[in-house]
This record gives sequence, C-alpha cells and structure tokens, in this order.
Amino acid sequence: MSENLGKKYSFCQLLENSSNAIVIPLIQRDYVQGKQNKEEVRNDFLKKIYDYFEKGENQDLDFVYGYTKDNKYIPLDGQQRLTTLFLLHTYLSHISGNEDKWKELISSDNQFKFRYEVRRSSTEFCKSLVNHGINFKEFESQKNKFETFGKYVQNLYWYKLSWNLDPTVSSMVNMLFEIHEMFKSKPSYYDLLFSKENPVLTFLFLDLENLNQGDELYIKMNARGKMLTPFENFKARFEEKIGLLFKDNDIKRVLDYGEKSIELNTKDYFSFKIDSVWSNLFWCYRSLVGDPNNYDDEIFNFIKEILLYHFIKSNIDSDLLEQILKSKLETFNQLND
Repeated sequence: MSENLGKKYSFCQLLENSSNAIVIPLIQRDYVQGKQNKEEVRNDFLKKIYDYFEKGENQDLDFVYGYTKDNKYIPLDGQQRLTTLFLLHTYLSHISGNEDKWKELISSDNQFKFRYEVRRSSTEFCKSLVNHGINFKEFESQKNKFETFGKYVQNLYWYKLSWNLDPTVSSMVNMLFEIHEMFKSKPSYYDLLFSKENPVLTFLFLDLENLNQGDELYIKMNARGKMLTPFENFKARFEEKIGLLFKDNDIKRVLDYGEKSIELNTKDYFSFKIDSVWSNLFWCYRSLVGDPNNYDDEIFNFIKEILLYHFIKSNIDSDLLEQILKSKLETFNQLND
C-alpha cells in the first residue's frame, strides 16, 4: 500500500489487502467519540453515515494519514473514525447474522487485526466484543432492569470490571449504544458496508512515508494532547460545510507536495492542506500565545478573525456586532450562525 498516495479503501479492504494489523500507537489519545460530552460530534457523525447508507452510494470519510512499519498499519490521524468503523462493522455483522465472517476477516493467524497500544485492555475489549458479542435483542427485552446500556454490558459474563478504568472502553460502549439506537432496524446495511465492489463507506489512505512527513507530522498531530480541542471539533464540521458549499459546483484542485501531485476536490484539498502545509506554518508560532502544546489555537484564532472580518464588512447592525464581539466563538454552530 505504501506506493499508493491518496488511494481509496473501505475498512474491509484495508484488512483484506494487507497482512498488517491496524494498530493505534501508544502516543495517540484515547477513543473519545463516544464520551458523554461529545454527543454533538458523535450524533453528527453517525447521522452523516446513516444518510450515506440511505443513499446507497459510495461516500468518502476524508483522509486517514498513516504509515506501515513492522507489519503494522499505524494511523496518525483518523483513529477516531477507524474505531467507530470497527464498532459499526461489529454491530452490523452481529444483527445480520454474519458474526463468523467478521471474525475471520478481523483475525489472521490467531492475531487480532485491530489493536490499541494505548492500553492492552482496549484491545482485549475489542477482541471479546467480536468473539462473544452483545445480544441486543436481549438488551431490548431486559433494558428496564438496567439503569443504562453500559450497566447491561458490564453484567455480561465476558466483561471484565477492570475495563471500567479504561476510558476508551467506556467510550466504545457509549458509541455502541448510539449505533444500536440508529441502526437497529437496518441489518440490510451489512451488505452495503461489506460490499467488495461498491462499499458505501470509504476513506482516502495517505501514506506519509511517501511524503517524508511521518515523524514530523506525527509530532505535530499529537502535540495537542489527549483531548480533542475545540478546533478539531470545529474543523471536522467546517470540512463538511465546505463539501456542501461546493457540492454542485466543485472543481478539481491539484495538490503539489514535495515530488507528489494528486487531484482532489475542494473539501479534500482543504483537509489535506490544513493538516499538513498550513500546520507547518502555524507550528512555527505555537509558543507565542497560550500553551505551546495546543498550537491549534493559533490556526483557530486565524480562521475566526477572517470570518469575523468578512461578517463585519457586510453587517451594520451595531447591537448584533456588539453581541458577537463579546462572544468567545468557540463552536461550529456559533461561527456558522
């Protein structure tokens, strides 16, 4: 795969076409899309996926950056999406009666092919989830006996109570519940997800080794620490907004990076630029204001100032301007409004 720059893969194709396991590296943050305080981000992402299934047409989930080393595929950015895809594959294979096929695909030579180096307990949970599964029909019939879905899962015979200390496991359980709530009546979506000819969900794999950016970009992507920053949440939704704005009138943009050239739509062009070329620029100024480990702040402030400037140019409502200038403007909804 290392020779393929910007090549499209589904989650299944990545597992089928490579003997490598998908391994979340030690320095990466925990899985957080399922955290209680990430409800807006989680619901938006799942709703987007659901809409893709409803259309039944192939859709890309943006870039996944990474490289291969020692028989491991190591994602540097995109592990949140990959983990959610792992959970979605596990869920749909279970409710559609295809657990055995999924077990065969996700394992090779007794090696589980989706692993977390952050904590061994995360991998143990993923492996047990695939091997033993959750009986969601039983949960529906017994949910009145349990305070939450998490309490039901903790009561399963294969669940280790020590996993309660792992924030990634807790987040995965929350996400599984949200997936269940949205997809429980859609076992037919299994065929769309696992299709070899036309999978409904794919991503663009970008091998950083080809760009000679592996170590440098790895440091920058993880300098922001373990928690998702406001900018990361904003950026994900801003990219979706760009995709909608250019949906019916897009142009192909040629990205020249080093000795490589790839042709991208506007959304993917922006996504790559802001995670690499423009990050390189703002990285130089990370120590000027605030915590140098959160260099996202500089990029976020720059974008907010541009948006604010253009808004002020086209509005003369003094009361509205005063209200906006007093606001911190920290969320996508605020800036979008």
